[in-house]
Amino acid sequence: MNTQNSNQSKLESLNAFALDEMYNNILPYWMNRVKDESTGGYHGAFHTDDSPDLSAERVLILNARLLWTYSSAYRVLGDKAYLEEAWYAYRYFMKYFYDEKNGGFYYSVHPDGSPAQDFKLVYGQAFAIYGLSEFYRVSGHEPALNDAVALYEKLEQVALDPVNGGYWETFSADWSERADAKRSLSHNATKSMNTHLHMIEAYTSLLRVYPTPKMKEDATRHFNIMTKKILNRASGHYYLYLQDNWEHTNLWESYGHDIEGSWLMNECAHVIGDKALIAESKKIATEIAQACMKSIMPDGSMLEEGTPEGTFMHRKRVWWIQAENVVGMLNAWQASGNALFLKTSLNCALYIRSYMSDRVNGEWFGTLDDNKQPGTVHPEKVSGWKCPYHNARMALEIVERYHALKEKGHPVAL
Repeated sequence: MNTQNSNQSKLESLNAFALDEMYNNILPYWMNRVKDESTGGYHGAFHTDDSPDLSAERVLILNARLLWTYSSAYRVLGDKAYLEEAWYAYRYFMKYFYDEKNGGFYYSVHPDGSPAQDFKLVYGQAFAIYGLSEFYRVSGHEPALNDAVALYEKLEQVALDPVNGGYWETFSADWSERADAKRSLSHNATKSMNTHLHMIEAYTSLLRVYPTPKMKEDATRHFNIMTKKILNRASGHYYLYLQDNWEHTNLWESYGHDIEGSWLMNECAHVIGDKALIAESKKIATEIAQACMKSIMPDGSMLEEGTPEGTFMHRKRVWWIQAENVVGMLNAWQASGNALFLKTSLNCALYIRSYMSDRVNGEWFGTLDDNKQPGTVHPEKVSGWKCPYHNARMALEIVERYHALKEKGHPVAL
């Protein structure tokens, strides 16, 4: 089989895998099992026996991601049932999570809808922008866009570091005080790669539907922060935790964040539409993918964390990292033409299909151990952070890229 035919075969296998996961596993689980009709929302967590925890708080991150997932599923797959689900998620999200008094969104609410934790996590606000932007993209519902823009403007006013650039982590309910030391993703630092990664994801999504000069300028500024302050170009890995002046606090390598950041920066550059940034983002995507190859195991999976010296922190396989590995390696192949990346993407998809995807009870296991058995650390399928976002987005990215390549009639979209 020649190279072009081999690539085409791999792409067809990836596309079939993605459609099967979306239609027959991921979305049915969330639409049929996690929806709580009694409250108009979704259960906040499931027990390990796959039953809902009726007392669990409902977290902003899960609910914003659900809004994004159903909106994007409708846009890519065209089934009106997904648009109906997006409206369902939107109504619940705005009714209970939106802080009418102070603006922004509560971190969590009780099952009855009353605020549980009302602090403002910037990471969570980013997902609110992400979900609202995508919902507006498919619904044309102007209030959703207006709320996304208002939140973006609030973050630029309050969360942006005016001296060093970048964004702080956490604020009190009324935005008056920083609470990084108490509630953040930064491990005693003042800034984190993870927050910045999802801020650029949010700004990219908003720029698509709100392409003002200021929005484009802010997205470009953030692109440069990610690539010049947070990414270590010498190693091909991002710094995870940083201080205000961008001094990094450790050198752990987080392979899932790295590979996710590789393709999100590429996406951001394309939405900005700057040729120089696009060219730079392709180099970055290739460099990071190459640097992450050391974390790829013989079974096709990706490990979670390691040191620059090559020592892995542990052997568990985490669900979202596998999803991002599939997309990131596919993107790196498109950026570079290196067939190794496409092969790596498909091998990870096969690992997911064989072991991580629960085809009996639905969804994906949260973690697997080195023997491909469900892990004991974060095994849950539903929680404030375990939701159909990384895996659904993986599937939707594959489908979109597959059809774009097919329309171009070329094996690589350079």
